[in-house]
Parts: sequence; structure tokens; C-alpha cells
Amino acid sequence: MRATQENPIRPFLMSLKKVRQQTAFFRKGQTGIITEQGEEWWRVRRRIQTYSMRPKVVVQYLPQMDLVAKEFVDRIAKLRDGENELPENFVEELFKWSLESVCLVTLNRRMGCLEGRPAGLKIIETSSKMFEAVTDCEYGVHWWKFIPTPSYRNLKASHDIMLGLAIEAVKHAQETLAARGDSEGELNLVESLIGTPDLSFEDVVTHIIDFFLAATDTTSMTFIFTLYNLARHPQVQAKLQEELDEVLGRDPSAPVTPQQLARLSYTKACVRETLRVFAVAGFVIRELHKDLVLDGYHVPKGTIIFASQFESGMNEEAFPNPDQFTPERWLRGGKGLFQRYNVDYNHAPWDPVFKTLLFPDQPPKFTVTER
Repeated sequence: MRATQENPIRPFLMSLKKVRQQTAFFRKGQTGIITEQGEEWWRVRRRIQTYSMRPKVVVQYLPQMDLVAKEFVDRIAKLRDGENELPENFVEELFKWSLESVCLVTLNRRMGCLEGRPAGLKIIETSSKMFEAVTDCEYGVHWWKFIPTPSYRNLKASHDIMLGLAIEAVKHAQETLAARGDSEGELNLVESLIGTPDLSFEDVVTHIIDFFLAATDTTSMTFIFTLYNLARHPQVQAKLQEELDEVLGRDPSAPVTPQQLARLSYTKACVRETLRVFAVAGFVIRELHKDLVLDGYHVPKGTIIFASQFESGMNEEAFPNPDQFTPERWLRGGKGLFQRYNVDYNHAPWDPVFKTLLFPDQPPKFTVTER
């Protein structure tokens, strides 16, 4: 990582890059930060990271995100069967919550994913098809480089729909910004990007699409594996609930504040420990742009290196007793969540499968009961 930090070459998502190269909207050599390398990658990255990675953005969207989360928690109660078990398609419900949250940040409006509105369902269907098509193209035989395979055509079709949604969203943000003037209130993410010097309209639209592709499934899978770990470790779940009661109180309808979020140290530790045990992204991939001596081995320029997060997360030298789910290892003198429910899992252990991201190998049939 240190050897490639100045010029990270990530030889992945080339099918997506080809789609954009064949789409008239995109300028030559400017297909976005997840498909470009070198100077072009850095040109966009250094300008968008100011807005995409700062805590202030989280605070700005917190009331709306909190509302979406509460609606999802209410929905969980209605999804249960007579034995309080969630349905086999619970992952699809998670995608609805995740997409609705992402829509708030990227499109700056509610799309009705949780309620099943047509606009929301269109987003869900398009996003799922796009992710599946990318997976098929990247992990199968790369026939799409020579002929338009079914997976490549599916990727092109779903990307075209997402492109239209992103263009509409950015145009709407431009009109809103012009109507009210940039001095009235804080700018949201999209408006901040629009007002950034050296970022074109195309740059902003492309980043919105990339945000969708990168955020939706990763968020959902991080949530589902965290839920699984907490369901299988009731003592950890109880400690997390203790923190929630102390920081948030027992009223689930009360709004969450930035100050409360900052105090949820054990909650954050549970998520970090989950990502150690179940590395959702799996690998970091880099192509060397110069020769490198790595652990005594000479690795020539042009070599593609896969750094496995699965392996590093289970490295006993870095993480003693790596097979144990121990959120405390991430705490710095803090105290040891579920505010409304107890969650159990009474089926066979998971043996996750890797499809660009890590997914459960069986239905996540959690049992959810009121506390």
C-alpha cells in the first residue's frame, strides 16, 4: 500500500470502464474514480474527498438518516412470522433500507424504497442488476472484451438507467441551488460538488453513480454480518444494549444526536470486529508501477497483488484468538446496542460466499423479539 499510494493502479471494474467509454455522456479518459488511474483519479479524488469523507456531512444528514432507520426498525416488526422469525428475503429488505439511505445522500431526496413506491422499486431493481452484472463480467471469462455478452448488455442497460437518474438529480440540485442562492443554509453533498472548481457536470454525475455502486451492497452486508455476530453472541448483544440504554435511553422514538453517536464506542467496536471476522470487501488489489522488494522477494513492475483482508483479519500476531468475536479488542478504555429488540439466530452457522462482496450462504432467518 505504501509503495503504490502515490499512483494506485487498481485493475478492476474494467467492464464498467468499457461501458462508460462507449457512452457518449462521458469525456474521453474521464470515467470516474473507481475506473480511472493515476493523475485523472487524483484530479477527482482530491476534490471530492473533502465533502465525501468529512464528519460534518454525517451530521448534516443525521436527522433524515435517523428517520429512515426508525422506519426500517418499525418495518421489522411487520415482517416477522408467527414465531417472530424474519423472512428468508430479509436481505432484500436490507437493500431497501440501504438504498433509501444512499438516495438521501446522493439524490438528496426520499425515493420511497421502504414503502415500495415505483420510483424506489426502480432504484432497487436497477442497482441490483448493475451489481450482479458487474460481478458476472469481472469474475467470469472476459468474453465481454470481444463481444457484447448478456452480462455486459445487462450492465450497459442498468448503467444507462442509473445515469439518467443521476443526471436528473444533479440538474435538480443545480436548479435548487440557483433558486435559493448559495448563501442560504449549508450545502448538501451534491450541491457542494456542483460548486467545486474544476469538477465538471459529468464529474459530479459520475460520482453519484459510483457512490450508489460502492455504498449500497457494502452497507447492507456489513449490517447483516454484524446482526449475525450479535445474534450468535448474546453476551455481546447484551453489552451493546446496555450502551444503547445508557447513551440513547429506552425511548426508540427519540432523535439521535451527533453527541450521542460519538459516545457509541462499543457499537462501533462491534462493527469493526465484524469487518475483521467477515471481510465484506475481501481484497485490496494493486498493480505495481515499479519494482518492489516485498518480505525479501523481488516483485517486478506490472505484478498484480491481492492483499487479502480475510487473511489479515485472522492473523494471530495482530489479533490474538482471532476465531473469537471480541469487540473489546477495538476499545481504548471505553465501556461496553439493540434498543428495541433482542435478536437470535437458531439455524446452521454460515459459510459465506464471495461474489465481489461477501454474502451469506443461506437465508438470514433471525428471530426478533421485543425487549
